[in-house]
Order: sequence, then structure tokens, then C-alpha cells
Amino acid sequence: MAVLSRHQGTAYYPFPMQTHFTIKGIHHLFLRPEDSVDTGQTVVAFHGMGGTEHDLVPMVQKMSPFAAIISPRGTVLENGVTRFFKRLANNVFDERDLVQRGHAMADFLLQ
Repeated sequence: MAVLSRHQGTAYYPFPMQTHFTIKGIHHLFLRPEDSVDTGQTVVAFHGMGGTEHDLVPMVQKMSPFAAIISPRGTVLENGVTRFFKRLANNVFDERDLVQRGHAMADFLLQ
């Protein structure tokens, strides 16, 4: 997980409290805080192998109840299991893919 900061009170969200989006090919869940309790923080929650964008939301809501949450879904499907990057073998990461997808995730988060 990562915590991004925003300036308190400056965020404007023209969509419902919980929204699913696909931006730059990355499907994700966005949960915004209630306007009256917006702390200016955003938590980015990356699920584990085989998880979904919903897995860490309850934990994040307990840890940072007033933060916005961005929870992307891994874009790689390996044997029916979602991941954020490819592997060449068990515990052997495809480093080129890892770098490429890392840059794509950074671009997505900077939107």
C-alpha cells in the first residue's frame, strides 16, 4: 500500500462514493471519502497474487477511515490468477515486464 497526499478540501470528485473505472487499461476501484471528513490522503492498495481490487478495502478503511482509496486490479492473468507483472517461472520475475508495468502504473497514478 502507498499513501498519497492531497491538499485537504481541494479535491472534487464528480462521481459517486464508490466507482469502478478503467483508465489506461487498468481497472480499479475508487472510493472517495465523505466531503465532511476528507483528510487529503489517498491510499493506493495493491492486492496480492490472485486477489482483486476489493481485497484490501476493508483493512484500508479501518486503518485510514477518512482517506480516499485507489485499488487497482492486476493486469496480468496467469493460470486464471491476477498479478501485477509476469513471471518467467515460480519466483522468477520477468524484469523487463516488471519495469514496463511499473512505469504504466506510475503513469496511471499520476493521472
